Amino acid sequence: MTQTQKNDIERLREEGFPYSAISERLGINMSTVKSYCLRNGKGKKPKQLCKQCNKLLPPSNNPNRKFCSTQCRMTWWHKHPEDVTQGAVYEYMCPVCGKPFSAYGNKKRIYCSAECYHIARYGAEAMAASAEKKKKKATARKQQPSAERLTVPPKEETHMDKTLAEGELAFRLIEILLSGMETEGLISKKEHKLICSLAVKEIKPLIGSLG
Repeated sequence: MTQTQKNDIERLREEGFPYSAISERLGINMSTVKSYCLRNGKGKKPKQLCKQCNKLLPPSNNPNRKFCSTQCRMTWWHKHPEDVTQGAVYEYMCPVCGKPFSAYGNKKRIYCSAECYHIARYGAEAMAASAEKKKKKATARKQQPSAERLTVPPKEETHMDKTLAEGELAFRLIEILLSGMETEGLISKKEHKLICSLAVKEIKPLIGSLG
């Protein structure tokens, strides 16, 4: 090997490339690459790289992870259909609906859908009752009057209300005036009551006294 090849091997190894990737990239026999790395302290297991894009895999709790993303995994599968483990696809018969279905990578799959799972767990009658209850709630919600129809419109002031308010104000002013005149001795208490009585008959206030 040339010194340039040795430098390239060390550089690629430090970047995390495995022996096979270095061998393929530099066109050097993998055994030669491995022997050189072991002799020069580069034999430690490198960081895992994505099988598709050769980028470093992000931290993960799965030690068997091979791809950095779903896109890379699907791309690699399409390019290498012969390497996909066909035994990972399992065939089942749903015990609830009796339909056959397949599942990838799940040996313990039992039901074909979430609906069949809930029927098996809670019973068909319970599921039907739950669906009927939801249907009734939806129907009741549609039939419920809207907030606009339930809103009571503000009461408009009528001509009668305005007249009564003006009469009440006039009566109060008369009372205040008569009380002042009685206090100053200009009229007697009897005259005060008489004038108030006449004012009540004439103005007809909602609230008032005869002095």
